[in-house]
Amino acid sequence: LLRIIGAEETAVHPLPTFTLKMERGGGCECVKIIYAKYGRPGVVIWSRRGNGPREQLAVSLNSPYLDERPLLVPGQPEQREYWLQYFDGNKPDGALTDAATVTVAP
Repeated sequence: LLRIIGAEETAVHPLPTFTLKMERGGGCECVKIIYAKYGRPGVVIWSRRGNGPREQLAVSLNSPYLDERPLLVPGQPEQREYWLQYFDGNKPDGALTDAATVTVAP
């Protein structure tokens, strides 16, 4: 009656969305992964460092996730790629997002 409650979310989100932010300090060259899971229980975070293989980094239930892995070669910048996928129940669910890339440097 008072029009206080907004319209219900009706958009379909087949994939999670995310952004990457560099975090520096305290000896950590970290990547903060800020994501939206649109009502799903969580996300699976996949990553590739340098020319290595894509690997499952984590299952995260709460945003943001902080990737605190040390550099592959101390003191040398490296490129990291990230993909996200919904996590539902006890397994990954759905397709992977497009890759997002960031350079991590000391």
